[in-house]
Order: sequence, then C-alpha cells, then structure tokens
Amino acid sequence: MKYFGLEHYFIKTSKDLKKFEGKSRSTNHMEPCAISIDKALFHKHHTVLLSQCNLQVYHASYESDDFILVRPIRGQKLPPPPNTIVGTHVFIYSKHKNKIHVLVTKENGNIGIPGGHIDLKDKNLSMSLSREFNEELGKTLTLKPKLKLIRLINKFPRFSGLYKSNDIWFLFACKVSSKTLQNLASKKTLQNGDGEVDDLLVMPIDEIQTKWLTPDIITTINESGSLSHVSSKNVYDNLEGVIIF
Repeated sequence: MKYFGLEHYFIKTSKDLKKFEGKSRSTNHMEPCAISIDKALFHKHHTVLLSQCNLQVYHASYESDDFILVRPIRGQKLPPPPNTIVGTHVFIYSKHKNKIHVLVTKENGNIGIPGGHIDLKDKNLSMSLSREFNEELGKTLTLKPKLKLIRLINKFPRFSGLYKSNDIWFLFACKVSSKTLQNLASKKTLQNGDGEVDDLLVMPIDEIQTKWLTPDIITTINESGSLSHVSSKNVYDNLEGVIIF
C-alpha cells in the first residue's frame, strides 16, 4: 500500500516496531517510506523513530489515534498535512461587583473549562460542545452560550514540541447568576452520568493559573462589540496568533 508514492507500514505492536527498526538499520535509513503507528507506541519510542530511523511527524490523527511519520524521497514535496486541530469550549461565569467567577473542571490535577476536540460525527459546533459537556460532566447542557471568540494559532506545539499543527479554538461564553454557577458545580451534577472530570469548581478568574486564559481573552469575554480581530503575541503560553471576536 502506498502513501503519496511511499511504501506504507502499519505499526500496531512492539513486534511490528522492532521489525521496522531492523529494516531501517539494514537500509542505512535511506529507504523512503511512511508509517502509521499507534499513539502510545509513538510516545514510548519517539526518540528512536525521529533520530535513529530518520523519520519526521507528518500527521497526528485524533480520529484513529495514531501518528503518520514519513521519510520522503529526496526533493519530494508532500501536500500540506491535515494537521488542523479544532476544539470548542464553554466559559460559564458569573459577575458580581466586578468580580468574575468561572466554572472550571479538574482532571488529573489540571484546571480547564468544559469542552474538547470536535469529532467528524458532530454536525455543528453546538452539537460538539453539548457532546463534550455531557461526556465530561455527565450532564446535558441546557444553557444557551454564545460564540464569543475564535483563537487561531498556526504553529501550535504538540506533544512537548515533537511537531506543530494549526490550532482553531472556538470559545463560547454564558453569563449566569452566582447561584446557578454554584449549582452547576455541585457534586449532584455528576450523578447523571459517569463524567470524565474528577471535580467541578467555581474559581475567581484571577486565581486560575492556565496557559489559555490570557488578558486578551478575558477582555474579549467582558466586552461585547462588532466582529473584529486582533493579532496577539500571547494567545496561549506566549504563542503568537489571532483572536477573532
């Protein structure tokens, strides 16, 4: 099976990987090829694959949960990889006496907000947001959040910088009363389903320490206006990108 004219290998087990490594050594790393490898195997053996086998990451699929690595023909120009990751999240907050409190999720010690990657089966952004909300919290999203901003980063480092991808992030926002916010964070909201998150919390916005909650994003959430955009050098952990709002 060919992948853009390259011999294509499928690596699903450690045995497959050892066989491929042996073939790479015997051909002195020069044989052009492409491999599809399980994400867990790639994480464990990426040093060998990238340095010793002279491969480079071409595409990471969130649908099939694997990586495609290539060793192209000298001078070969492959089409731009479909490395755009699209996500959608919802920022549910209350505002009282100029103090903003936010509904946040806690998973494996990490603070975030409800949401995640868009699946191909999702018909639209709202469906994706509702699905992720239900999967994470075990609760149906009954609020009607509005799209507040879109964040674009064209060189987003993935997996500790092993490769970069385009990143498009749709952020919805919904302002609720303090009581509603506390009710959403109640443990009772996790009893309707298994829920992926460990805990739900209400936190003051100035106490949330994350890479994604930058001053530009906070300002955009607070202010309403006509469609506009701003280039920023701090849209995510000091990465440069564009915010459309």
